[in-house]
Amino acid sequence: ALARVLKNNPAKPGEACRPADEAQALALIAFAQAARAVNTRPDAPATRQDIGLLERYAEAGSACAPARAWPWLLLFWARTKLEGFDVKHLHLLWMSYRLAPREKDIQQTRSAIVLRAYHEQLPLVGQELVLMEFRELVDAGYVANAAETFSLVSGELRAKLIRAVEQLPEPKRQAFADAVRRLGVEIRIAGVSDLTHDAWDPYLSGADKMRSLLRK
Repeated sequence: ALARVLKNNPAKPGEACRPADEAQALALIAFAQAARAVNTRPDAPATRQDIGLLERYAEAGSACAPARAWPWLLLFWARTKLEGFDVKHLHLLWMSYRLAPREKDIQQTRSAIVLRAYHEQLPLVGQELVLMEFRELVDAGYVANAAETFSLVSGELRAKLIRAVEQLPEPKRQAFADAVRRLGVEIRIAGVSDLTHDAWDPYLSGADKMRSLLRK
């Protein structure tokens, strides 16, 4: 269905621009198709074609709707997937931040893309920006996506994310920690309890004492 929509709606029909809403919507449809291909058949030649198609729609979107953040972010993702990470593409990512610093739908996608693949390759100011965005998403209650991202990154980056979240009020920290634990990932955040661990703690302590006695 996605492929049919794109086939019937070229990126720039007759080299003319589409209306901004339409150009952005088509870029998002192309992204959905490309992201699905990357997740299901990452090494297939057809996947690279899907990413190339997204690049064309995102490029058209950034040209025809330059005030919209989505096409810039999607163009960054497509070109980085096709060519590998390169600082020459960073201006595309920065444009998405400039145009949509607080729009939660694009923030969730942007945070997931950058943290899961490119955080360590960014300049330090960019790394701080990404960590701040992650904290803002948790603060706003978008913990499910944040928790999934946390579960997929390295231990070193997890430590940085925890430090970012620890700046938030206790209820926000607790909500994030609970979301992470629901994914089966252990996490320790200052001032946050682990309800499951706390419930078993008296029994675990008793078992430790019993083992200690048996060893004597």
